[in-house]
Amino acid sequence: MEQTRIQSDSPGVASREVRILIVEDETLLSWSLAHRLLKAGFIVTTVDAGDKAIEELASKDFDLVITDMKLPHIDGLEIVARIKIRSPRMPVIMISALPDDAVRDSLEQMHIDHLVEKPFDLDEMTSMVEALVRGPAEPTLQRSGL
Repeated sequence: MEQTRIQSDSPGVASREVRILIVEDETLLSWSLAHRLLKAGFIVTTVDAGDKAIEELASKDFDLVITDMKLPHIDGLEIVARIKIRSPRMPVIMISALPDDAVRDSLEQMHIDHLVEKPFDLDEMTSMVEALVRGPAEPTLQRSGL
């Protein structure tokens, strides 16, 4: 899957543009989630591999990241570790098909905001995103060093 950028001209729930990075290698899931968030008024960038996510995070500001756990090249845990070093307050939603107890413990230590098991309801995910982005007025992720 190629990197996709989706931008909405419609107003979202927030009073400012909210930028979301989706890191998911399942094309249909990534597309469905991106389009649902687009309809909710968010600016969405999608990538299909961990190394591409690191490149995006190093060059652009995001307000929230949704990442799968198992990804090509760099896994979701490494992505989150890099985000949390640079921006500990960055909201992150981890999605996984089969998280086990060890993974849940790791995610708790990394201060993941939510662990969502696949399959998930798009409306519930959108509500979760809306609740997480009602925070600071400026994106919290710094561009350098990821």
